[in-house]
Amino acid sequence: MMVARTAGSHFLYNLTGQYTSIYTKGLGADNFLIGLISSFSAFISMLVSMPIGYITDKYNLKHVLGAGMLLNIVMIGLYAAAGDWRWIFLAMAINPISMALMFRSQQVIVTNELEDRDRSTGMGLRLQVAYLLGLVSPIIGATIVNIMGGLTASGIRPLYIIRFVGLLIIYSYIY
Repeated sequence: MMVARTAGSHFLYNLTGQYTSIYTKGLGADNFLIGLISSFSAFISMLVSMPIGYITDKYNLKHVLGAGMLLNIVMIGLYAAAGDWRWIFLAMAINPISMALMFRSQQVIVTNELEDRDRSTGMGLRLQVAYLLGLVSPIIGATIVNIMGGLTASGIRPLYIIRFVGLLIIYSYIY
């Protein structure tokens, strides 16, 4: 399950990863706002680090992972439906919470489920499959952007829609 979650998410992330700033700028943000949004997201990440660690230690790991996946879907839904850069600001406030919930709980689940002698190999295999899928997705993303009109918000938006639908499918399977 963790291989499917990591590989699918990584593939979908790499569809949009290189276009986030261009998309945000296409939605009306200037360079300063893009930097501010990034700093704000890092600030939220810093604030939630300890509380998410506590939650991961004290609550059911599958529920923590599920909450992170749900927030991740909401975050990408905001990107897909964004009318202007403020939607991205809200999405970037959710992003560090989602990532912390998913990554921390996932690491503990993998660590707990694999025996000591297989743990590093299992973690390496999970990442290798994810990186392998992540190698092809930027090419697919670039092709879609070119077909949909180029480096504009309307040309990039379909990638976020695909990512949203893809996450719904993957996370439904994982759930």
